[in-house]
Amino acid sequence: MLIKRISCKVKEGHQDLFYDCQKQWGPLSQVKGFMGQVGGWSDHKQSTACIYAFWESQQDYQYFMDEIHNQIFAASGQGNTYTSIEIDFFQEELRITGLENQFADVIRNAQYIYSVIQQAEKHSWNAGLQKAKGMLGGTFASSQKDRDTFLVWSAWQSEKQQRRTLPQGGALEWADEKFSVIEAWRVCPSIIDRD
Repeated sequence: MLIKRISCKVKEGHQDLFYDCQKQWGPLSQVKGFMGQVGGWSDHKQSTACIYAFWESQQDYQYFMDEIHNQIFAASGQGNTYTSIEIDFFQEELRITGLENQFADVIRNAQYIYSVIQQAEKHSWNAGLQKAKGMLGGTFASSQKDRDTFLVWSAWQSEKQQRRTLPQGGALEWADEKFSVIEAWRVCPSIIDRD
């Protein structure tokens, strides 16, 4: 699975416009290989939108970029709403199962997202996360840009459950991102493969 992480610093006074533009990405649901997308406003970076999109393969994503992306982007008008955009790609190495067995259900039911990007010589993640109360599921992935950078992405039933399980603090070398999922920004695939 390919994971696309998008972080947009939204222009001052343009949050409502960006919000409306982000709702225009619904056509993603019809694209072959699209597995889902969630987004929201960063808990600790003012006026920063966080978006994660999931694709079955690099080929499916590339087809989307070559044939469909620019039409949706132009129609949304979103390009005029932010001052900077940061995009990172990760390749899944391990699926983290939680309360939901299917990744489509994780995307559909996630209310709060907690992700950590860690630089390490070897990859590691907390296996106890799978048993955490309220953790729906997630993924452990390696950066396509830097082989020593890893993403641990987890979806939760609520912010309260995430904070109870993973309180503030911890390893300082980690860059974390937390946000409540905005329902209007959630895009689920229209055809779900249950295999």
